[in-house]
Amino acid sequence: MPEPVRTTFGGLTAVDFETHAKAVLDSHVTADSRKAGLSYLNQVLAKDKAALDLELKTLYQKRQVYRKQQKVADALHSQHPFDYVKTPAIFAAQSPSDAAIAAMLTSNDTDVSIGTRTLTTDLVFSGSRVQLVGTGASGSAVDGTLACTCVVNGQIQLSGADTVIRGVKFVCGARESIKHIGGCRNLILEDCIFENTSTYWDGVEFGSIFIQGEGQHFSGNLTIRNCQIGTAAGGFGSWMLADVTTASSQPPTKKLDDVIIDKCRFTNCAGSFAIRGMPDLPTESCTITNNVVDYGSPNIQHAYFWATFECNNCLKVVCTDNTVLNASKPVGGTQHFLQTWSRSGHAWTLHFERNKVAGFNIALALACSATFYAPSILDELYAVGSAPGEISDVDLAVSKSYPWLTGTYAPENIATIPVIPTNFSDNLASYPAGV
Repeated sequence: MPEPVRTTFGGLTAVDFETHAKAVLDSHVTADSRKAGLSYLNQVLAKDKAALDLELKTLYQKRQVYRKQQKVADALHSQHPFDYVKTPAIFAAQSPSDAAIAAMLTSNDTDVSIGTRTLTTDLVFSGSRVQLVGTGASGSAVDGTLACTCVVNGQIQLSGADTVIRGVKFVCGARESIKHIGGCRNLILEDCIFENTSTYWDGVEFGSIFIQGEGQHFSGNLTIRNCQIGTAAGGFGSWMLADVTTASSQPPTKKLDDVIIDKCRFTNCAGSFAIRGMPDLPTESCTITNNVVDYGSPNIQHAYFWATFECNNCLKVVCTDNTVLNASKPVGGTQHFLQTWSRSGHAWTLHFERNKVAGFNIALALACSATFYAPSILDELYAVGSAPGEISDVDLAVSKSYPWLTGTYAPENIATIPVIPTNFSDNLASYPAGV
C-alpha cells in the first residue's frame, strides 16, 4: 500500500511522523527518489512552521490587547475604591439553618455551596436550574476512596428541572433515597455517596430503593458519575435498585434523552437498575461504562433480581469496561448482567465489550424474538463480544431470544438481520445456536 500524501503533519505524534517518514524514504532505492522524499518532508514541515508562526503572532497580538484592557480595568478599580469596613457582612461566616438551606433549593436559579457540614432535613429540589455542591468531596468511587465532607441526613425529592447535585453524602432513613414528587427533568449526580439506613429488606418483597420512578414524573437526561451507590453501612435491598421513569409495573409515558452511568461503584445493592424507554419515542442513548458492581460476600442478590442493568427501547446502548464482583447465579435460572431489547421500529444499535463478568446465567440477554427488533449490525458503533478471561462462570454468553432459554430468534426485522454476529472468547455458549 502506498503511503498517503500529507499536506500537514500537525495531526501526527512524533512516533507517527517517524513511521511515515521512514516509510516514504525506505520504499525507494535511488538517490533521486530519496531526495524527492526528503524534499517532500521538509516542504510540509516548512508549511506547518509557517502556520504555527502565524498562530503564535495572533496569540501575541491577543495578549497585547488583553494587557491593555487589564491596565484600563486596574486604573478604574483604583479610582473607585470600596471601604470594606463599611461592608462587614462578607467577613462574617454564614450559618443558615438546615431549613433555610432547604428553602433555597425551592427557588429557581439557585447555587448552594457547602464545605464541611451535616444537615438533617429532606431536600426538596422544586426550583429549576438548582445546584447543590459539597466543596469538600475528593477521591474515586470505583476504587473506594470517594469521601464527602458535606453530609445530608435526609431524602432527595425532585420536582424541578435541570438539577445538579455534586459532592454530597446522603444518609437516608426513608425507603427511597431519591423520590420524584412532581414533574422533573434533567438530573446530574456527581461525586456523591448514597447510603440508606431504612429496612434493607422486609423478608418478603420490599426494601430500600435508590431511585423510585413512581408517578412517571421524570424525563430528559440523567447523569450519574463517580458516585458510590450503597455502602457497607447501608445499601439497597429491594428487588428494584432503581427505575428511572416508572415503578416497574407499567410502561413509561415520559421520554428519556441521554442516560449516563459512569465510574460508579455499587455496593450492597441487591436489585436491578432499569432504564425504560417508549417504543414510539425511544430513549436517545444509554451509556453504562467503567463501573464496579460488588454484590458482597455472601452474595446478596434479591430473589426477584433479573439483571444488573436493564435498558430497553433505546436507540444507542453502550455497555463497556464494567466489572462485576461476587455475583452468584441460581441453578437453572436466567439472571443476567445486561438485559437490552427494543420493541420500537426505529433502528437501534448495541456496543457490549470489555466487561469483566462472572456469576450469571446469561451475560447478555438480548431479546430478538417475535415483537422485538434486532439491533442494527451495520452501525459503526455495533460490537458484541469479549476478550479471553473477561467473562466466566456463565451458562450463556448471550441469549438472543425471549423467553431466554426456550424462545426462537424471530425478530420483526429478521429479513434484514437474519443473524447477529458476536465475538465471545473462551468458547462461551450462545442461545439459540447459529444466529
